[in-house]
Amino acid sequence: LGLRIHEVMQIDHNRVTRALQNGVLTVKGKGGLWRDVPLNDLARRILEDIRKQTDRGARCFVESGNVVHQQIASIQRFIRDHRGEIEVDKKVCEVRDAAYLRAVAVDGYKPHITFHGLRHSYARRLYTEQIQKGVSQATARKYVAECLGHGRDAVTRIYLGTLQSTVRKPDSQTKRGDAQ
Repeated sequence: LGLRIHEVMQIDHNRVTRALQNGVLTVKGKGGLWRDVPLNDLARRILEDIRKQTDRGARCFVESGNVVHQQIASIQRFIRDHRGEIEVDKKVCEVRDAAYLRAVAVDGYKPHITFHGLRHSYARRLYTEQIQKGVSQATARKYVAECLGHGRDAVTRIYLGTLQSTVRKPDSQTKRGDAQ
């Protein structure tokens, strides 16, 4: 869902229950700002599973006996230690993500998954889905910004890189003057 790692750590049984009832997960983000993130099918299934494993009132992604910063460090170590099992081949990444990598001025790219990198991937996927639904680029960016908890379009543009200029609406939905 493109959450920051500290936002994930706040999710508790009660918040998951509400999210499954109304289709949006409410999270407290950067600066203490609250936002609603719409659930997709995969997130719904994961939340249903984690709810079954979590006691009422308990945090879903913080192991018993751990404090948040310990759990965050544990997750980051897990990602680092298991990258080789889940990362796509470097050449595939360079071809697939070439435009994005140029946009963020990455030189000598090495595909290393990070928690925050997953947030960037989410933003790019969400933007692409919105464009393919036929919405304008500005509207798609605004939607992505809301889901990520950003108040500035400039920040969202950083997440998207040159993807904004490479993703197009389906031909049947493209309207003259709509490519903002």
